[in-house]
Amino acid sequence: MPSTVYFSPARGKARRNKFDRLTQLFDRGGGPGLFGPGQLVAVKVHWGELGNADFIPSFYVKHFVSLLQHRGAKPFVTDTNTLYRGSRHHAVDGIATAAANGFSLATLGVPVIVADGIRGFDYRDVPIAGRHVKTARIAGAIADCDGILAISHVKGHMVFGFGGAVKNIGMGCAAAAAKQSLHADVRPRVSEDDCTGCGDCAANCRFHAIDLGPRARIDPARCEGCGECVVVCPQEAIPIHWEGDTSVTQEKTAEYAAAALAGKKALYVNFLTSITPDCDCMDWSDAPIVPDIGYLASTDPVAIDLASVDLVNGFTGFADRFPVPLAGDRFRALHGIDYLPLFEHAESLGLGSRSYTLVRLD
Repeated sequence: MPSTVYFSPARGKARRNKFDRLTQLFDRGGGPGLFGPGQLVAVKVHWGELGNADFIPSFYVKHFVSLLQHRGAKPFVTDTNTLYRGSRHHAVDGIATAAANGFSLATLGVPVIVADGIRGFDYRDVPIAGRHVKTARIAGAIADCDGILAISHVKGHMVFGFGGAVKNIGMGCAAAAAKQSLHADVRPRVSEDDCTGCGDCAANCRFHAIDLGPRARIDPARCEGCGECVVVCPQEAIPIHWEGDTSVTQEKTAEYAAAALAGKKALYVNFLTSITPDCDCMDWSDAPIVPDIGYLASTDPVAIDLASVDLVNGFTGFADRFPVPLAGDRFRALHGIDYLPLFEHAESLGLGSRSYTLVRLD
């Protein structure tokens, strides 16, 4: 049976602002029946790397926090430490970054918690009968909460092709140490024929895994497979030859999502706004690939992500403004990545359905 995904367009109208639309999405999506009085609800977000300006603004997150509080729940806003050494590598920097980007107790009215502790070692071993993962290391605050409200920014991604709810839960709820095993099957290589030795890749490698001579060389013993060098190379000399490897990474991430969600009620809200080519983990952000489309809500993470893909790929502009030529599969075109293994495997794990019915809320 198809899952239901609720869609509210980004277009505004008098006496019905965006917050009214988000409230309707929360209510129709089932939020009031999912989260009850006294329940500890993890509001899973991505509060952005320093220098990135296209993550979901904190005032929208604050609105969902207020909706949860109105129903007696005890929400907290959370994300996990990163494997790479950016502005969220440990909780001290992570909380400071969150505050700089507008996510704090003062602005949200609830605690902001790094879910896997100060250095990423606060996690619970969760058994999962996966194809690749038998024990998932899930961040402690996620494993210990009663429910999850996942608020995800839809965008492209240099490893997954597409980032939405399943990735937000699977990769985003893994402890920092576990992210290495999730990325372990991805190893980029330098095409010497195209490399000019400019050094941009080495300057941006947070693992110091790239040696420079006349040409760059990636040391596989030090490489963590994050894929950032692929994005920063101005010569496109670090091509993607990861079709098999990225499929494994996606399947592992689906298995981590299943482990994080085990025994929990969850609601998923996807923002189809500022749809950038790359992840919010980047310390910069490119122009959106299409204008803002709207907002989605569902209790099915697979269905909401595929509905997001379809809405972006099918968007040809608004009838009275901003016409946009149809460009086929926009996410696949960004990085040449097939994102379907993530959803196919997630469906096989019982995480959701690739069949959905879209209900438009006006």
